[in-house]
Amino acid sequence: MAISLQIGQGNIFLTGYQSAGAMYEGNTARVYRARRESDGQPVILKVLRGGADAQARLRKEYELVRSLTGRGSLCAC
Repeated sequence: MAISLQIGQGNIFLTGYQSAGAMYEGNTARVYRARRESDGQPVILKVLRGGADAQARLRKEYELVRSLTGRGSLCAC
């Protein structure tokens, strides 16, 4: 399946997800609330601004969140 990403005014259009709108906009990223169409799971989508430095920061953040366990923890899937 091809993935298509379009970013509009306060919304994001990503194949397989229904956007519920922007939650946060900062200097390095924009964060959106969405729902995964395949199973209805609520998700958070983060779209980076910037280049390699921003990617490296997000990769570290992903690994940190992924290492969390326990009740109420986020799932970085």
